[in-house]
Amino acid sequence: MGNSQNESYKTGMHSHHLYSAAEYPYLAASVDNLITITTDVHDHFHQFMGGFDKPCTIDDFIKFVKHYHPENTKLIIWLQQQKQILGNPQPSQAHVLYLPASRVS
Repeated sequence: MGNSQNESYKTGMHSHHLYSAAEYPYLAASVDNLITITTDVHDHFHQFMGGFDKPCTIDDFIKFVKHYHPENTKLIIWLQQQKQILGNPQPSQAHVLYLPASRVS
């Protein structure tokens, strides 16, 4: 667990990426892609997703909120607005460069 996660557990708050940083690294630092939630909600969401290593999108978070917090209509509206702002991002494709052995020293 990194220092930032340790700090999250101390404060009880967590900055969550609406589009996971691993799959959408170009959105990782975008303020529009972040939401501050309690650590308990953050952990519950990732449990809902099947683990912290599973990629997630804003649609997943909207489903989670509608299922577990349907009374929070302002949040659902805000998430839908963020979805429009962020557009239709696509996960980054890993790029691998293969070099012939003769070019590697």
